[in-house]
Amino acid sequence: GLLEKLASVDWLFLLLDELLPLLLTIFFWVRYEATPGKLLLDCYVVDARTLQALSIRQALLRYLGYLISLLPFGLGFLWIAFDQRKRGFHDMLAGSVVLMRRSEPVEDDESQKSLEQLLEESS
Repeated sequence: GLLEKLASVDWLFLLLDELLPLLLTIFFWVRYEATPGKLLLDCYVVDARTLQALSIRQALLRYLGYLISLLPFGLGFLWIAFDQRKRGFHDMLAGSVVLMRRSEPVEDDESQKSLEQLLEESS
């Protein structure tokens, strides 16, 4: 019966493999606006309307939205390439957006120059 099914569940696996990543991810999104990987890339996840930190509800929706983005064939993640604001299905569901922090432009930073400027300098 039900008690046998509950006894056969690997609770440690559920805790470590499912619940812990969910809780840590939500904690990082709400507290630091990014997971460690996004922090390394200098990106952050915020509410798409207010640009403020995600609520716990939004973070949970975004995390669960990853499942929707995976199905079918990861189309929700591929959609990022076509969306004007670079949002996946999980971002649309949660009302979130990933942004890059902009530091002050470095003087003579080649990445800030147009192709025309670079060609002009090379001739």
